[in-house]
Amino acid sequence: MKRGTRICFLKKVKARFVENKGGKAVRIIRCVPLWTILLFFLPSVFMSLAGEDRNEILPGTVPNIPSSSCKVKIGGVADSTPSDVGNANCTVSGGVVGTLKWRYEVCGWIDSSPAIGSDGTIYVGSWEDYLYALNPDGTLKWRYKIGGVTNSSPAIGSDGTIYISGFLDNDSYLYAFNPDGTLKWHSQKMDPIIIYSSPAIGSDGTIYVGADVFYALNPDGTLKWRAKKDIFGAYHSAIASDGTIYVGSDDNYLYALKPNGKLKWRYETVNDVHSSPVIDSDGTIYFGSLDHCFYALNPDGTLKWRYLTGSSVESSPAIDSDGTIYVGADALYALNSDGTLKWRYEIGSEIDSSPAITSDGTIYVGADALYALNSDGTLKWRCQTGRVRFSSPAVACDSTIYVGSLDGYLYAIRGSGTLASTPWPMFHRDLKHTSKQ
Repeated sequence: MKRGTRICFLKKVKARFVENKGGKAVRIIRCVPLWTILLFFLPSVFMSLAGEDRNEILPGTVPNIPSSSCKVKIGGVADSTPSDVGNANCTVSGGVVGTLKWRYEVCGWIDSSPAIGSDGTIYVGSWEDYLYALNPDGTLKWRYKIGGVTNSSPAIGSDGTIYISGFLDNDSYLYAFNPDGTLKWHSQKMDPIIIYSSPAIGSDGTIYVGADVFYALNPDGTLKWRAKKDIFGAYHSAIASDGTIYVGSDDNYLYALKPNGKLKWRYETVNDVHSSPVIDSDGTIYFGSLDHCFYALNPDGTLKWRYLTGSSVESSPAIDSDGTIYVGADALYALNSDGTLKWRYEIGSEIDSSPAITSDGTIYVGADALYALNSDGTLKWRCQTGRVRFSSPAVACDSTIYVGSLDGYLYAIRGSGTLASTPWPMFHRDLKHTSKQ
């Protein structure tokens, strides 16, 4: 397992999965990483010591920003890029592509991927228990203390409702917030595990989220259905134009569910499926697995092709207008639609963040920094941030790129182009994270 030491809860579950260890079949009950258990308590301890109040809505100020350590590598960037060849030290002031616009500090890690509302508000969760709403200038609009880990990424409904999952008092919940930061509702408690799944929103307003199994909730927070087929440790989901829901899980399968929750088909890999599936215009489903493979499935669940990478694939892919698929693993891979390698870009560390594509063909992805690559796989520029793990970049209509980091900052970086109009250009497909085709 990629995440190292795990703790297994000894509880009765219908679904178990089997790992192959030394040629022996081993049954494993619900396991979570040891670091998750340890670090779950730390942010709450720090916030308690700080004496912060629950459900606090605060006016914000622009944080102090030190001199930027962003570096731009020249090569096909906007005209405002410095003309000297090679790397150039950039400053925060001005409008140079690849420079820091602002950064906002929270008191915990940010694994959550930011979502952007119609008015430009940026929503992001953190390990310190809060959901944040920030204005485009970096000031705090409001924040809401959920009371537990919120490393899930928010999704925004057509009416502006913000949905995010969280962990409170040893139980998991889905929360719904009004745009003004007031709580609209929270679901009935789900299984006592930390939810990594980010909600997806169907055309009819149904909210889909994974926990111990897979749930569908009505817009008012009531349960619509729970998956008829027990899905052990459900992760991210994607919704096809015909209403089919695709979801990965900890039992090694990618599931295809009918709109009523009944099983359509399932495809078995060799390890957990944490990658959020994406759907191409021809119905092909792309996703990664911890077995180091990247998969392409036909709409009927048969294998189209698979590609072996050099590490676990937790990144979710993005699809370009020419059919190129970009996905992170031990490198950023660009694959043709037939499964052949177009190019790969090595950063020196694993890439769990999901790439985003802009209208000018730039591919943005996070790792030890935020990288901007040209469509031929060459480096356009690199901006130094803290470590970007699961947070995936979002590109606003003014070309600003937002991404969270393990150093506790949400970064706003000047980019070029707007979100590309392709079959699936970013994590959960659009700026509102609906994950809907």
